[in-house]
Amino acid sequence: MTESTNPNIIDSLNHPLAQPIRKLLTRSGRQELNKILIDDEENILEAQQAGVKLESVYFAGENRISENFKKADFKIYTYS
Repeated sequence: MTESTNPNIIDSLNHPLAQPIRKLLTRSGRQELNKILIDDEENILEAQQAGVKLESVYFAGENRISENFKKADFKIYTYS
């Protein structure tokens, strides 16, 4: 697999964002990074409305980015 030249596409386990994403899947990783993962657009939007500061959103390439996310103030990455 060749690495993408677009930094917003995570297409390799060697991508700089791949390791932190994997860390967030564990309790110790979440504690170490002091961050959480929120899945599902509805949950993400609810968290944002509740005042949670969103740093970034990752989505699988076959999914579409909703208009709600396009208007939001966070980074959007494609995970393929």
